[in-house]
Amino acid sequence: MHDDTFTISEDEVRGFCDDIYGQLGVSSEEINVLTECLLDASLRGIDTHGILLSHIYGQRIQSGQIIPGRHLELIRESPTTALGDAQQGIGQVVSREAMVLAIDKAKSQGMGAVTVFNASHNGAISYYAMMASQQGLIGIVFGNSTPRVAPYGGREGLHGTNPVAYAVPSGDRHPIVLDFATATSGAAIRQAVEDELPEIPEGLALDPDGNPTVDPRLAFDGWLLPKAGPIGYGLGLLADVLIGGLAGAACGKDVPPVHDVTSPYSCGAFMLALDPDVFIGREQFEERVRFLIESAASIAPMEGFDRVRLPGERGFEEKEKRRATGIPIARRSWTQMLDGLLACGLDISLWNKNL
Repeated sequence: MHDDTFTISEDEVRGFCDDIYGQLGVSSEEINVLTECLLDASLRGIDTHGILLSHIYGQRIQSGQIIPGRHLELIRESPTTALGDAQQGIGQVVSREAMVLAIDKAKSQGMGAVTVFNASHNGAISYYAMMASQQGLIGIVFGNSTPRVAPYGGREGLHGTNPVAYAVPSGDRHPIVLDFATATSGAAIRQAVEDELPEIPEGLALDPDGNPTVDPRLAFDGWLLPKAGPIGYGLGLLADVLIGGLAGAACGKDVPPVHDVTSPYSCGAFMLALDPDVFIGREQFEERVRFLIESAASIAPMEGFDRVRLPGERGFEEKEKRRATGIPIARRSWTQMLDGLLACGLDISLWNKNL
């Protein structure tokens, strides 16, 4: 491990969350849910959505944008669908409640779709898709966010990085899991600024005036671009339709800017769970998925690759590794997070040290 990094164990993450979120007035039950979501992301290598988000959540809890103790309130419900108000609760807590409801409906009726409004940031959404796959169901999740992404052919932001995730059960194997933002990574651009890199790759961002740029600072103050041009643009819009359209949530340019931590975030989520039994039947479904997995494994790898991996496979490999050796944390990122928590008035003495 380099001098600029250290490792933190699962138990230390749990202790950190118990301490920090306890100081923020979050109940132990909510802390448990939040911790498992953050820990899962950190273990699978999705570090931008793991424990290092804690100072952002701390700031938003203190400002009142996130309100602990709030739960999903059902506004409208049918045997297969539900519309829920998240009431500005903790995003991970309310999103988990929404997926539990979608799973229950899928087990009863073959499918369950739940769309949520008035929600908060909920981390890596593949966590909720995998909740369904752990029950033998297909899970599909959409999210929406601050309008930092220019539409294909546009010069300013229209919608958020609006993530999409799915998880497909595959018998006794890990599920097939895909989780991606529909736009380029704002976190990567922020990292380039912090690392004082002279350039970022072309095709990632526009400057504040809507011109293509490779300057990290101009990109940070400017606009992100959709992944794969019209494909990312179209999927980003679909997320806003499933959430803003079906739930009446904020979407597109209605969503407050990322630096506004006092107004309600007002975004939402769309959760879908499907039971293979009501389609072709579980046995044939599992045979077809197994066929796809074996077919992928049989493909000869390109130069530079050791084998063809399934979506999500690298994350599960990383999870096993990090469980054994610890979660690597950049000291600078850890210090920045602690500084943010200190600015919230929290006692960080237990964590302001080299772990």
